[in-house]
Amino acid sequence: MAGIAVVALGHADPTLAQLMYDQAIQLTHCSNLYHSPWPGELAKLIIETTKSHSPQTPFQKVFLANSGTEANEGALKFARKVGKQRGGDTKTDIVCFDRAFHGRTFGALSVTPQPKYQKPFAPMVPGVKVGQLNDIAALETLVDEKTCGVIVEPIQGEGGVYEASEEFLTALRERCNKVGAVLIYDEIQVLLLSRSVDNSSVDCLGVESCGHITISRLHLLRMCSLWPSHWRMAFPSAQF
Repeated sequence: MAGIAVVALGHADPTLAQLMYDQAIQLTHCSNLYHSPWPGELAKLIIETTKSHSPQTPFQKVFLANSGTEANEGALKFARKVGKQRGGDTKTDIVCFDRAFHGRTFGALSVTPQPKYQKPFAPMVPGVKVGQLNDIAALETLVDEKTCGVIVEPIQGEGGVYEASEEFLTALRERCNKVGAVLIYDEIQVLLLSRSVDNSSVDCLGVESCGHITISRLHLLRMCSLWPSHWRMAFPSAQF
């Protein structure tokens, strides 16, 4: 979920308010030390929906977070952990791209190479290298054996709209495979969850993944259309 991108069901919908009330009188919050049915149901739905659109998808697990920046923090930590497993304690570098925006928490901010965000809180987390989007020739030196992860927005939306070319994303995937780096797609501000499923982000590039994470917000109106009928009935005013 993303803070400014999550309002998909409007405001003060009476049926949604009733659902929230009904849940609140049962359980308002449950630590992840204990079982709650809904995260598992949602994760299962996301994976099944992804596979129905793209049977060859590499995605098998879902990590739920409260915001886009927290999701990116989780992805960066996954990349660091995988990097150390694959290459030891020196495989810790992270690559990001100019004009990117990945969030305001410290790790995500460190891969957001914009002075207006970073300067008040410098120095940033070390081990971050910044490249230019769509510069294929630079990838060989930018993404090297010390790189544990690469984070990229297939469509950059900060200060304009800049789209990564399919050729660049293919070359980036191949380079990450070669050095054993995790490729992270930050698609928080992409309008539909299914862009990563339907279009060129993962499977349609035709390159097998050795490690891939996609960060997406949940576009609830679209997902509701795929939920069981008794869930859809809870949102009679929504247009599915």
